[in-house]
Amino acid sequence: MKFLRMTNSVRVMALLVTGFVVTGCGKSGPSLTDVKGSIKLDGKPLAGAQVTFHPVSGSRPSYGITDASGNYSLKFTQDRSGSLEGDHLVRISTWSPPVDDGKTTSPGSDEKVPAAYNDKAEETAVMKKTVKGKVAVVDFELDSKVGPLPKRPTLRAAKSHTVTRRM
Repeated sequence: MKFLRMTNSVRVMALLVTGFVVTGCGKSGPSLTDVKGSIKLDGKPLAGAQVTFHPVSGSRPSYGITDASGNYSLKFTQDRSGSLEGDHLVRISTWSPPVDDGKTTSPGSDEKVPAAYNDKAEETAVMKKTVKGKVAVVDFELDSKVGPLPKRPTLRAAKSHTVTRRM
């Protein structure tokens, strides 16, 4: 009889665990902080800039792109907004290669942001940010005179390396 009672409690526990696994506990994945802000270069909104928050822990980064007013909000995945809490190294860039793959065509864009804010961000204290709480507003005031632009192909040189797909 004692064996049957224990078996029944094990069954109940297994059903409860199965129920939690099947239904889940809300949104899947880690809890995230909603991160928004603006980016200005020499006091003017920086449109079309890619901003990436790389957790110092080495976890998955969050990313965003500024709008015409220089505003951005981060995405953790395509379906989830926000960033992991903790310390981050932030990189900001406007460079993108030209693309023509049959589905997407983009002329690309030259880099306007000095290396101190992207390739050499780890050397720049202003690019180290801590994210915490439910909402974080992180604004950037970038200065084009802080140093040289990173070594990237110009659009003229990159056009010879345009991504293409032939059928």
